[in-house]
Amino acid sequence: MKKLLFILMAGSLLTFVSCKEKTGTTDQNGATPSQPVSQNPVESIKPDYVANAEGMDKTVVEWYAEEYNFGTVPEGTKVTYQYKFKNTGAVPLTLTSVKASCGCTTPSYSKEPVAPGKEGFIDVSFDTTNREGAQTKTITVIGNFQNEISKQLKLAGIVEKGK
Repeated sequence: MKKLLFILMAGSLLTFVSCKEKTGTTDQNGATPSQPVSQNPVESIKPDYVANAEGMDKTVVEWYAEEYNFGTVPEGTKVTYQYKFKNTGAVPLTLTSVKASCGCTTPSYSKEPVAPGKEGFIDVSFDTTNREGAQTKTITVIGNFQNEISKQLKLAGIVEKGK
């Protein structure tokens, strides 16, 4: 038993060491990357929609509601809600990504920038089929918001078993 434990620990250590040593300036094919290698692995895998939002001038957004409780509905109901916001800043607001926490929730939004002083919206549809009990879904919005580029919207309620 001790021998097996030793072999497993040694194998884990070798895997860890071999992964740590692959920090050179070439990729697996020996090519030099077009961008410098980042010391922060999270930065190097940042999606385009995050990088785009970070690179834009920032604006202020006023959300009329960040959470919506749809109450109690029977299973199979399609719950819809429209999150509204106003661009109270000085530059256009661009939403670079709007994603729901699961496939049962579908967001849609205008892809056009929202001018200063204008309102925008994010429509959300939640399919309650096979979703019995208390439900909380999040919608992550990425844009050129002033304080943080990410905003979490919530949709919650109770789904009762269908009859």
